[in-house]
Amino acid sequence: SLNSLELGNRPTLDPSKEYDIRRKLNKTKSSGSDFGSSSVLSDILNVYADKDDYAYVASNSLPSEEKNGIVDYRLDIETSIKKVSIASTFNIPEFSGNNDIYNFIEFNPSVPFLTGDKIFYSPQDEPLVGLQTGNYYVKVTSTNKFKLYNTPSLLDSDSNVTFQLPNSGIGTHTFILNSQIKTDLGIQKLLRKFPLEKNIENGSGTLTIPGTTGMLINGVEINNYKSKDAIYYGPIEKVNILSGGENFDVINPPLVEVSTGAGITAKIQPVISGGFEKVYVDSQDYNIGEITSINISCGNGSGAVIEPVIIERPREVLFNADEFSSGGGVSQTTDQIVFLTDHNFVNGQEVIYNPLGNDPIVIGTAGNNIDLPTNSTYFVGVTNNKAIKLYNNLSDQQSDTNVVVIYTGSIGSHKFSTLSSSRQVSYIKVINKGEGYTNRKLIVKPTGISTSNNTVTFKNHGFNDGEIIEYYYESGSISGISTTNQYYVLKIDDDSFRLCNAGVGGTIISNYERKDYETIDSIGTGYQYFKYPNISVSIKYNSVGFGTTTQEYQDLVLTPVVKGSIIDAYVYEFGTGYGSTILNLEKKPIVSIKNGKS
Repeated sequence: SLNSLELGNRPTLDPSKEYDIRRKLNKTKSSGSDFGSSSVLSDILNVYADKDDYAYVASNSLPSEEKNGIVDYRLDIETSIKKVSIASTFNIPEFSGNNDIYNFIEFNPSVPFLTGDKIFYSPQDEPLVGLQTGNYYVKVTSTNKFKLYNTPSLLDSDSNVTFQLPNSGIGTHTFILNSQIKTDLGIQKLLRKFPLEKNIENGSGTLTIPGTTGMLINGVEINNYKSKDAIYYGPIEKVNILSGGENFDVINPPLVEVSTGAGITAKIQPVISGGFEKVYVDSQDYNIGEITSINISCGNGSGAVIEPVIIERPREVLFNADEFSSGGGVSQTTDQIVFLTDHNFVNGQEVIYNPLGNDPIVIGTAGNNIDLPTNSTYFVGVTNNKAIKLYNNLSDQQSDTNVVVIYTGSIGSHKFSTLSSSRQVSYIKVINKGEGYTNRKLIVKPTGISTSNNTVTFKNHGFNDGEIIEYYYESGSISGISTTNQYYVLKIDDDSFRLCNAGVGGTIISNYERKDYETIDSIGTGYQYFKYPNISVSIKYNSVGFGTTTQEYQDLVLTPVVKGSIIDAYVYEFGTGYGSTILNLEKKPIVSIKNGKS
């Protein structure tokens, strides 16, 4: 038989004869293995090709070494085993001296474990009283002493496992790192998949995870430098939203509070997104003729539909009944009632007076005056949009004669109510609440502002290209951009963007279309804020019956209520000293959602 055929040294074969051709299989053996002195297959066992794309490699992950025609591989693995054994009471220092209860294991010259290590305890004969064969966690208290705990979460406490000596004597007790319980060398029986072609010209890097990285040409698998053990300690890098909740206020988001660490406290800004629940409307002092437009703006949402419900009802207008000379709205000199805001009365309109429980205004002259009767009716003569006079009947008003003379004022708020009904918006009906209306505020430190690249950098900033945002600052502004303008986001990637000026009302789009971004000349001081414009609702109207040409047009005062879920969160202050210095003990800080009420 032929053990191998090598290129360049091929034997001459007789075509008239039969030959048995076999592949030579390498073998190895080890005195420190579970297969003992027996030989097992080593090196690459076989390769299976999947077209021209992948290869599947079978291996036991054992190399071979040929010496004098004999393949032999030996490995001394005892030197790297982390374990301690005790065999006398001198290795168990007494903690308190009461009832012979012990807390520590002592080993010289030094303990090979780290605090947080999971170990396996095995006694030679009878175990220590209070312990049993199995796993414990180590807390190293000095270079040669350690305590035992049942769970890693107790390592920061004094709730360690205590024990006593067995009646039969101390014997030998072994503590070994749990991952090294099986100390024999064995075969792995690997089948690994490898690409036959690898593109190394482009592509993105991938994070190395603990475990295997590749395989040597002799079939031995390579473990990378990363351990599966970890210490979770330091700043908070990011937070993940596991459940976004519901009914959070989008316009007035909740406060996210993080428990304190060992130093600076971390700070988190939530991102809330949802739809319209209701729209509050303030009371009105005017008569609406026609609704001309309804507008829902900002928040980068869509689909919301609202409808104002108009009813007819008397209109009430308050005024300060103190005398005009004292800062009130009642003038003895001109017989006028002066309001702080537009009264929206019209000439000849009939109104009802009510002092609201205060002393009434006094009308008439010296020696011939009376209190202005509660619920008495008068006709309005409009002086201007904030001042009126009173008449006893319509003909007096039209002829501007016999004006009601004011003798003295009073105190507190009084009111006039219209006798006839006015068209007013009673409430806003939400037809469709819509979706995606978002409160997103990015809080950036000055280190995230680049004057050389004219960029704002924040990992996973969350803004999309072409979105409108606003800017303001904590203490010192960025030179080159303004708090009065709005800006289009010119997104570079998930971590950085530039700003294109959109003007005061966000109406200029040409700068964004030309990719003409703003030049940043300074990075500012304190936090720099970049946010979606506030969610707002506006209703424009034509008012019925202006009193004078000085009447001012006003929008309805509306307060939208938008409810939704937490969809994202920014860690803008990472904090210090979170977690634990104990191996594999992940102590996560408490994150609380402070949601206001009433």
